[in-house]
Amino acid sequence: MAHSVLLAWTLRLGRHTAARATRSFSTASSSPSAVDQMIEYALGQQKSNPDMAVDILRSGLSYPNQLPADTARLHLALARTEAGRDNWVVAAAAAVAAAGRLAAALGPDPGGALRSQPELADAVAALGLWRACSGQQGAAEAALAAAGEAEAAAAAAEGAASGEALVRKQHHHEVEAEALAGRAQLQMWGREWGPAEELLGSALKAAEAAHGERSPALASLLLLLGYTYSRSARVTFAEGLFREAAKLLRLDPARQQQQQQQQCGGAHASVGAVLAWRYAQLLWVLPNRGNEAAVWERCARHLWGGCGPLGSQGLEAVLGGQAHLKGEGPEGAGLLLSTRLRRALPLLPAA
Repeated sequence: MAHSVLLAWTLRLGRHTAARATRSFSTASSSPSAVDQMIEYALGQQKSNPDMAVDILRSGLSYPNQLPADTARLHLALARTEAGRDNWVVAAAAAVAAAGRLAAALGPDPGGALRSQPELADAVAALGLWRACSGQQGAAEAALAAAGEAEAAAAAAEGAASGEALVRKQHHHEVEAEALAGRAQLQMWGREWGPAEELLGSALKAAEAAHGERSPALASLLLLLGYTYSRSARVTFAEGLFREAAKLLRLDPARQQQQQQQQCGGAHASVGAVLAWRYAQLLWVLPNRGNEAAVWERCARHLWGGCGPLGSQGLEAVLGGQAHLKGEGPEGAGLLLSTRLRRALPLLPAA
């Protein structure tokens, strides 16, 4: 009860004194329940008052003797908040900092950690993505499956539709969608298009529960599902999904010079670049669609140029070339899309 009272006073003090008040809150207790409340508050403030959310999370990170898993969770919440502000450099740095602490904190059996601490599900999902990017596909599948199941159960267990419960439920569904999308991409890397499609369908359902049916947060999932359809010869469905994803991102290749390089309808430029390139690859194999393909290709290259280190690699080297859907030429090194950070993640050399 004392923790809740202290946090309530923190929220009343306003942005400029939030850090000082939150340090007082942590002095009272550095237990996981204090971290839980900070993260829950930050999630609730992401849209209406992101500056306050960032202040609270950064203050939490300044506390000494923090448990590694709790520090990682604060970094993850910070990454999510900064991504919502289109502050991609800080978001990426926070995500990397979280991954560096997660592997040691959760050990080889993240599912076991979740049985005793279900609040670590978001951290386990992030660890799963990091392991996928590192080429540890078996370990990635185990972590992502455990996190997705834990978050689905947590969402179902939420009670009355109060403001706090709705924020928690949205968070559970966001992480569930991320975990399912990560698992789907593992299947796609193995060319298991049927299982990938099933997982992506479940991920869309979770994402819609979190954000509604017209949110840009769904664009990465539609992109992945469209690519899955294109690889299983369902061209009409694939094109429809690519176009719908472009609408959600407000991506118009005819106006590419006006398109912000660092954002794309609330997503990182890398999501728009991957979408435009995958759409161009589909059009390249269709009759009489070469002019459209060229427009989408220019859009993809334009956005890819704003992707930082990821964009230093050629699109063909990462995603394959014009004849990719014909099975000709190099396959591409690949990448991984994060639905929560709304950006593409590079695969590490070990992969």
